[in-house]
Amino acid sequence: MVTSDLPRERLKPVSRNKTVFLLIFLLAFIIVFPFFEQFRIGDALLVVILTGLLISAVYNVREHSREVAITLLLLVPTALTTWANFFIHSHEIFLVQIVSVILFLLYTQGVILRRIMQTRHVTGNEIFSAVSVYIMIGLAYAFAYEFIEMVVPGSFLFGSGGSSFSSFMYFSFETLTTVGYGDITVIAPFARSVTILEMITGVMYLAIFVGVLVNAHYRFRDESMDEEPGEKKEVNNPGMFRSGGPISLIIIAVLVNLASAITMRSLQIPLYFDTWGTSLVVMHSGFPAGAIAGILYNVIMAFTVRTPVAVIWSAGSVLIAGMTWFFWQKGWIDLRHPVRIFAAGLLSGMASALLLIAITAAFSLPPYDGTLVVSRFLTDVTGNPLLGNLTEQFAVELVDKTLSLFLAAVVAFLVFGTTGPAEKKPKT
Repeated sequence: MVTSDLPRERLKPVSRNKTVFLLIFLLAFIIVFPFFEQFRIGDALLVVILTGLLISAVYNVREHSREVAITLLLLVPTALTTWANFFIHSHEIFLVQIVSVILFLLYTQGVILRRIMQTRHVTGNEIFSAVSVYIMIGLAYAFAYEFIEMVVPGSFLFGSGGSSFSSFMYFSFETLTTVGYGDITVIAPFARSVTILEMITGVMYLAIFVGVLVNAHYRFRDESMDEEPGEKKEVNNPGMFRSGGPISLIIIAVLVNLASAITMRSLQIPLYFDTWGTSLVVMHSGFPAGAIAGILYNVIMAFTVRTPVAVIWSAGSVLIAGMTWFFWQKGWIDLRHPVRIFAAGLLSGMASALLLIAITAAFSLPPYDGTLVVSRFLTDVTGNPLLGNLTEQFAVELVDKTLSLFLAAVVAFLVFGTTGPAEKKPKT
């Protein structure tokens, strides 16, 4: 019987190289990018560096398939909004991009930090990882400051120059290292609270993780004579915030729905595409997680892109979560039987269209402007505005929900390795 020691040993040099690549992209972010920020090439450079950072981060956390799955799902909205913002320059896309980047950096930090905490032998790989995490902390706070300034203009007072990402990055690392030159002043109370958190983070990180690495070094030296070669203790990670836990997947679903919906709107594609993240979470974590993700998505959209009354569309997301769960349990959402997925998508779209028509009539809501082109076309064909509007709602919902369900099923297979609901094994 072949043990896993040999392949694990072969993977070590590659893992070390990937950590170096991650560190190189992080250093390029803080050293190279500021020189080109004011030029058009700076936008392209930012996209290239950020894309390289995302890819190198995925390779750096690839030791566990579930961590890779979560990282990939976080990468999708981050990369999508990054490239979309480069071509479109939308305020809404940029806000979603910032949030996506922050969550991606936070999750990657958590995975790497957990690996550092579990290490029993300090090598260059662990040192590079610790430095990379420190830089990612500073970048995450820099993006947070830029988000605050965009949402609440005037939160920061700049002594020289204007508001730019390099300025926020400079201020972030200034705060993280508790240097505090005073050339950038925090005005807004919430921004001050975030600044205090970064100060605490910087001090605690250096104090705790330097101690962890030193302790791991001496522990390895003391235990090396007593430990069998290749032996490695397993460390459990229970709780809802574990890698792939419900909370993590709900956040990912909300980001995926936001990125997809805003991209469809920006590209003027007459579809919503804002439920496939909800369906994906339902397939992995059940109906409650999907319903929560759908509600959170609609709340965010209502208070950012749409109007507060749009919260009512949460009912549609809950309906899709329920129907996805029903068809999943019945075995209809199975890549081995695509006709069943097609039928489930059509039925879900029909139910969603009926609910949409009922809500629109009950609350006298205006039609969604993203699909008006379809409504006008069908009105010209039928010669009846009411019939054209009703036909448009059914046509869009049928196509949208069917494609979304197929996409969710494919992603579930690629990321989680599931083609359908798990069959119960007979008792022996």
